[in-house]
Amino acid sequence: MPASGPGEFVNLLDPMIQLLDAAGNVVATADNNQPDGRNALINYAVPAGAGGTYYIAIEASDATPKPTRGEYVLSQSQ
Repeated sequence: MPASGPGEFVNLLDPMIQLLDAAGNVVATADNNQPDGRNALINYAVPAGAGGTYYIAIEASDATPKPTRGEYVLSQSQ
C-alpha cells in the first residue's frame, strides 16, 4: 500500500476494484480480500472466446472514511 510506512503521509484509501468487460458488465470484483484487510486483488482468467477490451474501476470501499483521497498501485500480468 503506498504511503503506509513510517514517516510517510497517512493514506486512508481502502480501495474496491471491479473488472468490467467491453459492454460494461462487471465480471469480477474485490474489496478487502487481502491479508491486511484493506487491499484488494482480482485473479481473473478470460474465458475462451471472450478476449478483447476490459476496464478496471477503482473506488473507495464503504470502509473508507469520506471524503477521502489516497494512492494505489495497479498492476496487470498475463
